[in-house]
Amino acid sequence: MIYDIDYHIDRDYILYESEKVQYSSFVDPKSKNVLDFWKICHDVGPYTQAITNDLCKILDVHIKPRYYIQEVGSTIPWHVDRGTKCAINVVLSTDRDPIEFRDRSYHYSTALIDTTKEHRVSAVTEPRVLFKMSIFDKSFGDCRDAYIEYQRRTP
Repeated sequence: MIYDIDYHIDRDYILYESEKVQYSSFVDPKSKNVLDFWKICHDVGPYTQAITNDLCKILDVHIKPRYYIQEVGSTIPWHVDRGTKCAINVVLSTDRDPIEFRDRSYHYSTALIDTTKEHRVSAVTEPRVLFKMSIFDKSFGDCRDAYIEYQRRTP
């Protein structure tokens, strides 16, 4: 369900880039429900795009990057991501609030997430700022295996 990614990312710089963009409320593509407490931006900065491009090459996938801000005190309801097979999530705020799956919770900083499994996130301690790289063309297991192979080949 989750695999920690040990990949050097300048989180502070991605956070800086994420603060320079315009956000809009998340709209569920199927139900059309608007979640005003969950903001999204598809226009990522150049450093964020460079990280995305590198991970596309490493995993041999197409990645759609975006930033999210979840307001403190809010909970994203139980869901599976629509059309996304998995995602690499980088928590840009602190990682005190875990992602919850039905059977357990995980704290992480940067991780590959199986978004086909039902999950939710509550922003209890602070607004949750996230850089998400959605993957549509490879499963969690295939991406995990590709990343493990990359680590094995990289000194």
